[in-house]
Amino acid sequence: LFAKYKHAVVRIDLYYQGIGLSLGSGFFVSGDGHLVTNAHVIREFSITGIEIDISTFDGKVFTTKDIQVASHGGGKSMDFSLLKIPFKPKSWINLDPAYEASVGDQVIAIGHPQGLNYTLTNGLVSTHKIKKVRDRQGKEISSFTQVQVSVPISPGNSGGPVLNMDGKLVAICTSI
Repeated sequence: LFAKYKHAVVRIDLYYQGIGLSLGSGFFVSGDGHLVTNAHVIREFSITGIEIDISTFDGKVFTTKDIQVASHGGGKSMDFSLLKIPFKPKSWINLDPAYEASVGDQVIAIGHPQGLNYTLTNGLVSTHKIKKVRDRQGKEISSFTQVQVSVPISPGNSGGPVLNMDGKLVAICTSI
Protein backbone atom coordinates (compact mmCIF):
# COMPACT_ATOMS: atom_id res chain seq x y z
CA LEU A 1 0.00 0.00 0.00
CA PHE A 2 2.80 2.41 0.82
CA ALA A 3 4.37 1.96 -2.62
CA LYS A 4 1.00 2.67 -4.26
CA TYR A 5 -0.03 5.71 -2.19
CA LYS A 6 3.23 7.45 -1.20
CA HIS A 7 2.89 9.67 -4.29
CA ALA A 8 -0.58 10.73 -3.12
CA VAL A 9 0.71 12.20 0.16
CA VAL A 10 2.24 15.68 0.51
CA ARG A 11 4.14 17.55 3.19
CA ILE A 12 2.83 20.99 4.19
CA ASP A 13 5.13 23.52 5.89
CA LEU A 14 4.18 27.00 7.13
CA TYR A 15 6.80 29.72 7.64
CA TYR A 16 6.89 33.25 8.94
CA GLN A 17 9.91 35.29 7.84
CA GLY A 18 11.69 32.05 6.96
CA ILE A 19 11.12 30.44 10.36
CA GLY A 20 9.14 27.19 10.45
CA LEU A 21 5.81 27.55 12.27
CA SER A 22 4.06 24.27 11.68
CA LEU A 23 4.14 21.07 9.72
CA GLY A 24 1.40 18.80 8.49
CA SER A 25 0.39 16.34 5.82
CA GLY A 26 -2.21 16.24 3.08
CA PHE A 27 -3.16 14.00 0.20
CA PHE A 28 -4.34 14.23 -3.38
CA VAL A 29 -7.98 13.34 -4.02
CA SER A 30 -7.90 13.72 -7.81
CA GLY A 31 -5.53 13.66 -10.73
CA ASP A 32 -5.84 17.42 -11.31
CA GLY A 33 -3.97 18.64 -8.22
CA HIS A 34 -6.81 18.85 -5.67
CA LEU A 35 -5.70 17.81 -2.21
CA VAL A 36 -7.13 17.80 1.29
CA THR A 37 -5.65 18.47 4.69
CA ASN A 38 -6.95 19.54 8.08
CA ALA A 39 -8.03 23.17 8.34
CA HIS A 40 -5.86 23.56 11.45
CA VAL A 41 -2.75 22.65 9.40
CA ILE A 42 -3.16 25.77 7.22
CA ARG A 43 -5.17 27.97 9.61
CA GLU A 44 -2.56 30.76 9.63
CA PHE A 45 -2.31 30.72 5.80
CA SER A 46 -4.38 33.90 5.42
CA ILE A 47 -2.25 35.94 7.85
CA THR A 48 0.00 38.49 6.15
CA GLY A 49 3.58 37.27 6.00
CA ILE A 50 2.79 33.57 6.34
CA GLU A 51 4.29 31.44 3.59
CA ILE A 52 3.31 27.88 2.79
CA ASP A 53 5.19 25.13 0.94
CA ILE A 54 3.60 21.94 -0.32
CA SER A 55 6.15 19.24 -1.19
CA THR A 56 5.41 16.11 -3.22
CA PHE A 57 7.07 12.71 -2.87
CA ASP A 58 9.16 13.26 -5.99
CA GLY A 59 10.62 16.50 -4.60
CA LYS A 60 8.53 19.20 -6.28
CA VAL A 61 7.82 22.16 -4.01
CA PHE A 62 4.87 24.49 -4.53
CA THR A 63 4.92 27.83 -2.74
CA THR A 64 2.21 30.25 -1.61
CA LYS A 65 1.79 31.77 -5.08
CA ASP A 66 1.02 28.31 -6.56
CA ILE A 67 -1.65 27.32 -4.02
CA GLN A 68 -5.39 27.91 -4.31
CA VAL A 69 -7.66 27.40 -1.30
CA ALA A 70 -10.84 25.92 -2.77
CA SER A 71 -12.64 25.36 0.55
CA HIS A 72 -11.65 25.95 4.16
CA GLY A 73 -13.63 24.75 7.15
CA GLY A 74 -12.98 25.60 10.73
CA GLY A 75 -13.96 24.51 14.20
CA LYS A 76 -14.17 21.04 15.67
CA SER A 77 -16.76 19.74 13.23
CA MET A 78 -15.21 21.00 9.99
CA ASP A 79 -11.44 20.58 10.35
CA PHE A 80 -11.08 20.13 6.59
CA SER A 81 -9.54 22.15 3.76
CA LEU A 82 -9.50 21.54 0.01
CA LEU A 83 -6.50 22.98 -1.83
CA LYS A 84 -5.34 22.94 -5.45
CA ILE A 85 -1.84 23.10 -6.88
CA PRO A 86 -0.73 22.95 -10.53
CA PHE A 87 0.39 19.31 -10.41
CA LYS A 88 -0.76 15.96 -11.78
CA PRO A 89 0.02 13.35 -9.11
CA LYS A 90 1.00 9.77 -9.94
CA SER A 91 -1.66 8.53 -7.52
CA TRP A 92 -4.50 9.87 -5.40
CA ILE A 93 -6.90 8.63 -2.77
CA ASN A 94 -10.62 8.57 -3.48
CA LEU A 95 -12.98 10.21 -1.02
CA ASP A 96 -15.47 7.35 -0.88
CA PRO A 97 -18.35 8.21 1.46
CA ALA A 98 -19.86 4.74 0.99
CA TYR A 99 -17.06 3.02 2.95
CA GLU A 100 -17.71 2.51 6.65
CA ALA A 101 -14.95 1.44 8.99
CA SER A 102 -15.52 -1.52 11.28
CA VAL A 103 -13.99 -2.03 14.69
CA GLY A 104 -10.93 -4.23 14.25
CA ASP A 105 -10.17 -3.18 10.65
CA GLN A 106 -6.42 -2.98 10.06
CA VAL A 107 -5.34 0.50 8.99
CA ILE A 108 -2.21 2.46 8.08
CA ALA A 109 -1.36 6.16 8.28
CA ILE A 110 1.10 7.88 5.96
CA GLY A 111 2.48 11.27 6.90
CA HIS A 112 5.29 13.41 8.23
CA PRO A 113 5.34 13.09 12.04
CA GLN A 114 7.88 15.28 13.81
CA GLY A 115 9.31 16.26 10.41
CA LEU A 116 10.20 12.70 9.40
CA ASN A 117 9.24 12.37 5.74
CA TYR A 118 6.85 9.74 4.45
CA THR A 119 6.46 7.46 7.41
CA LEU A 120 4.02 4.60 7.67
CA THR A 121 2.42 3.48 10.92
CA ASN A 122 -0.23 0.83 11.41
CA GLY A 123 -2.91 -0.21 13.84
CA LEU A 124 -6.62 -0.97 14.14
CA VAL A 125 -9.93 0.88 14.09
CA SER A 126 -10.80 1.08 17.79
CA THR A 127 -14.28 2.56 17.47
CA HIS A 128 -16.35 4.96 15.41
CA LYS A 129 -19.41 7.06 15.99
CA ILE A 130 -21.56 9.52 14.13
CA LYS A 131 -21.35 13.03 15.54
CA LYS A 132 -24.23 15.39 14.86
CA VAL A 133 -23.63 19.10 14.38
CA ARG A 134 -26.51 21.21 15.67
CA ASP A 135 -27.35 24.89 15.45
CA ARG A 136 -28.18 27.02 18.49
CA GLN A 137 -31.79 25.88 18.44
CA GLY A 138 -30.72 22.22 18.55
CA LYS A 139 -31.62 21.47 14.93
CA GLU A 140 -29.25 19.01 13.25
CA ILE A 141 -27.47 20.76 10.39
CA SER A 142 -24.92 18.07 9.48
CA SER A 143 -23.17 14.98 10.75
CA PHE A 144 -19.85 13.23 10.31
CA THR A 145 -18.26 9.99 11.39
CA GLN A 146 -15.49 10.21 13.94
CA VAL A 147 -13.08 7.26 13.82
CA GLN A 148 -10.67 6.36 16.62
CA VAL A 149 -7.64 4.32 15.59
CA SER A 150 -4.80 2.72 17.52
CA VAL A 151 -2.22 4.13 15.11
CA PRO A 152 0.63 6.26 16.45
CA ILE A 153 -0.18 9.82 15.36
CA SER A 154 2.21 12.71 16.11
CA PRO A 155 2.35 16.39 15.16
CA GLY A 156 3.03 16.43 11.42
CA ASN A 157 0.63 13.54 10.71
CA SER A 158 -2.36 15.90 10.83
CA GLY A 159 -4.09 16.07 7.47
CA GLY A 160 -2.67 12.78 6.21
CA PRO A 161 -4.68 9.72 5.22
CA VAL A 162 -5.65 6.70 7.30
CA LEU A 163 -6.28 3.82 4.87
CA ASN A 164 -7.64 0.31 5.26
CA MET A 165 -5.77 -2.62 3.74
CA ASP A 166 -7.72 -2.20 0.47
CA GLY A 167 -6.48 1.39 0.15
CA LYS A 168 -9.84 2.94 1.02
CA LEU A 169 -9.83 6.14 3.04
CA VAL A 170 -10.95 5.49 6.63
CA ALA A 171 -10.17 8.89 8.13
CA ILE A 172 -7.98 11.98 8.01
CA CYS A 173 -5.38 12.14 10.78
CA THR A 174 -6.08 14.63 13.52
CA SER A 175 -6.01 14.65 17.28
CA ILE A 176 -8.71 15.47 19.78
